[in-house]
Amino acid sequence: MHRWAPYLLVLLLLCQAAGQELRVTRLNEGYLRDDVGLFDREERKVITDLLQEQSQKPLGRIYLDILEKLPSDLTIEQYARKRLNDSFRIPTDKSDKIMIVVVLKDRAVRIETSRDVWPKLPDEYCHQVNREVMIPKFKTGAYFAGLKVGIEALMEKLNAP
Repeated sequence: MHRWAPYLLVLLLLCQAAGQELRVTRLNEGYLRDDVGLFDREERKVITDLLQEQSQKPLGRIYLDILEKLPSDLTIEQYARKRLNDSFRIPTDKSDKIMIVVVLKDRAVRIETSRDVWPKLPDEYCHQVNREVMIPKFKTGAYFAGLKVGIEALMEKLNAP
């Protein structure tokens, strides 16, 4: 069995490389996808705890994807919509997802919402969070701070009476 180990390792690495080309994975893997390792361990825990805390609330599961670059055939809007709609959903399940996508190479950020959260998080509010909360922090290189306050702003609006 040990003589096959190097071949299995090469096969595993090739499969991972092929999987990274697509770069659009299902939402059931967790609330945070940090392909570039933007966060250290403590920051990752803070963000993950916020996302999990919101998932326990009656409305609005927030997902965060941080990518180096988008797949070549997708815009950030298309990528965000694809991620929102990719996960399996039974007909009676609520469509209450919020997808935050940050693409470092393109210097782009997008907040995409599904239909059940539109009344609480209209597009204009999401754009305002981008422009006034997250992007100013991103411009100084403070990605963690920008994402944290952005997520908190979304949570506050979602959970307001």
